Amino acid sequence: MALKSFFTVGKPRGFNYQPRYYDERKEAARNREARIRRELGLSSDQEQYIPNIRGQFQSARHHTAASGKRSSGRTLIIALMLVAICYMLLQRPELARIFGLAQ
Repeated sequence: MALKSFFTVGKPRGFNYQPRYYDERKEAARNREARIRRELGLSSDQEQYIPNIRGQFQSARHHTAASGKRSSGRTLIIALMLVAICYMLLQRPELARIFGLAQ
């Protein structure tokens, strides 16, 4: 039985968004005003949204490349430190005895 429960996948939790504040009258008035403006052919005060997808992708690529370089540099430093510690322990048996690694 324990093996069966290990392979079963649980159901995801449902999404339950509840807004903190919602003014139904204000929303209805905004929708009426937008509908009337469309019917009369009046332009709205808001400018049309033009996405800058190219710039967003380039900045995200730059960000991930920079963090990857830092991560690989950090890994290299840690690896070199571990190699140096192992080398010191192998060359000096008294250090290994201090740390309880040799008898």
